[in-house]
Amino acid sequence: MPTSKNPSASDDDTKQPDENATSNDSQQNMYIEDLIKSGKAAVAKDGKLPPGATHEIVGTDADGRPIVVRRRFS
Repeated sequence: MPTSKNPSASDDDTKQPDENATSNDSQQNMYIEDLIKSGKAAVAKDGKLPPGATHEIVGTDADGRPIVVRRRFS
């Protein structure tokens, strides 16, 4: 069955610029920074997170940003 394309929509209308990806990246970076500053993200010592931490810092990405994983709920 053939599909019809909306004649009023151009290819430019369907492609989103990378500014959305950039915005999401900066929001994610801010979220991780806030987790670390507030003590909600920490490196586990002997397999245990410190009191109050809900996220574990498990490493860094290629750009050196921390990778966090949710481990528990407060």
